[in-house]
Amino acid sequence: MMEYANGMVMLEGDKKMKDATTLYEQAAATKPLDAMERLDVEMAKAELED
Repeated sequence: MMEYANGMVMLEGDKKMKDATTLYEQAAATKPLDAMERLDVEMAKAELED
């Protein structure tokens, strides 16, 4: 979800920010299964704070 959201913002800019924010919210609410997913969840939370 994080990579997809980041890609949408890089390719489409502000036009896709609403969709990207939805993906960030979903990623932040996800329960991580391993350390890498935990980093993604934390990054999603940080992205929502900005």
